[in-house]
Amino acid sequence: MALQLGAFAMMREMDFFPEPFTGIVVYNEKSLCNKTLLSYFAPWIEVCNDNDPTELPTYDGINVRFPDGTILHEDRANVALYKLWEEKGRGPLLSLTKDHKKKGRACLKELGIPKGSWFAVLHVRDREFLDDSENDFRNADIETYFQAVKTITDAGGYVVRLGHPGMPRLPNLPNVVDYAHSPLRSDWMDIYLMGAARFFLGTTSGPWIVSSLFGVPVAQANSTPFSERPFSKRDIYISKLHLGEDGNPISFDDAMRPPYRSGYTDVGPVRDNTPKEIDDLVIEMLEQLEGEALLNAEDEIRQNAITALSEEFEPYGVSSRMGKAFLRDWEHLLPK
Repeated sequence: MALQLGAFAMMREMDFFPEPFTGIVVYNEKSLCNKTLLSYFAPWIEVCNDNDPTELPTYDGINVRFPDGTILHEDRANVALYKLWEEKGRGPLLSLTKDHKKKGRACLKELGIPKGSWFAVLHVRDREFLDDSENDFRNADIETYFQAVKTITDAGGYVVRLGHPGMPRLPNLPNVVDYAHSPLRSDWMDIYLMGAARFFLGTTSGPWIVSSLFGVPVAQANSTPFSERPFSKRDIYISKLHLGEDGNPISFDDAMRPPYRSGYTDVGPVRDNTPKEIDDLVIEMLEQLEGEALLNAEDEIRQNAITALSEEFEPYGVSSRMGKAFLRDWEHLLPK
């Protein structure tokens, strides 16, 4: 939901439509993920129940037409929209309301996070979300994130684990809040946490998009498929690796192309990111937030290589970057 609504709002703000119109979201109460999130899009949409007789405006959200006449499928369009948005010097699309900020800070205190402390949010997609073996390749083991969690807490931060009560409980970890199992869990607090965090740590699950719309940097591990990446220049990511018949990772060039570049479809075995790789990602994000994330000349060469590979398929370019330590470790998979 956040992805489609964010794209529509950005297009409205950037005058994509000859005559601006208000989007209409038709929802079913039972299937709506977060009603509070919908309220943040009030400047651009109207919301109605699926029982309401409403004349819907014509809008193709799958094949998006850009002002220069280019038509992109929604997956590629989202990358391009963020690129154009940031090139125009625009800030975050969404910002927390004063009410949510006030209530959120009070709730943080109840969760055990002292006033003035910073926190990161953690969301790791698992099979409890969708018991579907065909989508297992998109899941990850939250325990592989514990080393990175410790790096955050050792740096003085707190970690708030997002999710639903069906997820396995976390062990007791210092300065970690298992909010997914908290009685304080609510729709509005979900949004506050995703919008007020210092950064988001997770997978390619939907919550990262919400954080990104609020301007929160994303550290995305276990990104999949390999051809996808988060959208903003604030974001850093590392990917799962597709494995060949010999059990070794295939080249980045091959991983960018069919059949691997076939959307969110299981195309064979993948290698998840290791605890060290995820930790290196978080270390780089913390360096970036402190203004210390420097790339040496060789890092720049590797980053330019993966960027050039991505931009073969992204007409407007890309903004996020792949983790520098990950690229150092897997340099041999880059194009020669």
